[in-house]
Amino acid sequence: MSVYLLQLERERAKIRSHVARFDAHVHEKQGGGFTFIELLISITIIGIFSTIVLGTINSARLKGRDSAIKEQFHSVRTQVSLYQIDNGNYGTANNTGGGASCSASGSVFVSTKIAELLASVQNASGGSAICASDRSKWVASVPLATDATKSWCTDSAGFAGQGYADTTSTAIKCVATDPGGGGDTTDSDGDGLTNTAETTIHNTNPNLSDTDGDNLSDGAEVNTYHTDPTLMDTDGDGFYDGVEVLTFGTDPLDPNSYPQGDPPFGSDNYSSNN
Repeated sequence: MSVYLLQLERERAKIRSHVARFDAHVHEKQGGGFTFIELLISITIIGIFSTIVLGTINSARLKGRDSAIKEQFHSVRTQVSLYQIDNGNYGTANNTGGGASCSASGSVFVSTKIAELLASVQNASGGSAICASDRSKWVASVPLATDATKSWCTDSAGFAGQGYADTTSTAIKCVATDPGGGGDTTDSDGDGLTNTAETTIHNTNPNLSDTDGDNLSDGAEVNTYHTDPTLMDTDGDGFYDGVEVLTFGTDPLDPNSYPQGDPPFGSDNYSSNN
């Protein structure tokens, strides 16, 4: 055993001698510059810092793409709402289930502006969007750039957060996969809006189905009539939104469309002019 150790020590001495001679040669050639070992250490440090910097830059780039996804989906929601106002529905296609598609003929998603926005969303994501809709509901989601196993989802009920699109015909909605970040998907007051949508988007009371007391539920105002769920008289014509819609059939968004004749202004159920 001692012979083996002696031989091993001799080999180590030879290696140290070679490295020393090489260091001396490099030192001589460089006129007092870095030694070979110093160069190796410097290169290693530079490599480590480069990896850290590149990783940070890439992470920031992906987070920027996630922000773009969320901003574009907000624009999608706006355009879908405008489409519903113009057409009275979210498309004529029964775009649900396994056959649900963002390019389904007759769906709200093939409208030019909405299709362009969805293309931008998918470009930022690097993945494919999932869309579903019928005449009264819609949902869309896309994988996040930072983690393709997670998706950002938005729907006609007002949800906007981390979740997946449930495309079944009885659902057509987002299902949150991160309640802490995506929001509370429950609907405590049963008005058709999730608690998260009420508190973060519409500024309504999640425990009161008719926040402004105009006889229209918050969900009906947001999704059907597009009136302000926090104002009893959205168009300021002197008649409550619910009265215009349910009693007289006039337009609660048009101040020039209001019930004719002398309304019972003394009744809180009809007008704000008392």
